[in-house]
Amino acid sequence: MKITVDEWICHYLSDRERLELISKFLQKMEEKCDKIVVKRGSKLMSKIWNISKESQYWELERRLLAKHFFNSFIKNSNKCEILEEHEIPPMPTGLAQLVPKDDHYLVQTALATEDKFILTTDEKLYKIISSHSSIKIELVESFLSKYLAN
Repeated sequence: MKITVDEWICHYLSDRERLELISKFLQKMEEKCDKIVVKRGSKLMSKIWNISKESQYWELERRLLAKHFFNSFIKNSNKCEILEEHEIPPMPTGLAQLVPKDDHYLVQTALATEDKFILTTDEKLYKIISSHSSIKIELVESFLSKYLAN
């Protein structure tokens, strides 16, 4: 499965209280051969690059997890698909009017994949997408409880 993620993944990586949860998620993704999908040049990619720099000052456990995420996912085309601008479809007109402009890249990235799946913590975006689109969207906490149980 190709999972289009937003900034929650960076927040979870930098949050000591979510360290175990994000670690289990990444491990499960490796086991299931699932992929993260991101758009090159997006605000998410900027945050990922910032974490790669900032994490050198974190305590050992978080630093190692951030390094693992960066090396085993972001730099690994089997675990992360980084889409180029020309691979991203235009935003559908109806959705463009409903989805906040800052989230257009996320919707467009999901539309470029076969699974058309977004994983987010943004409840407003969740409500918009789930009621007005064929894109599958789930909230992180709900998804992870099912995903990690399988």
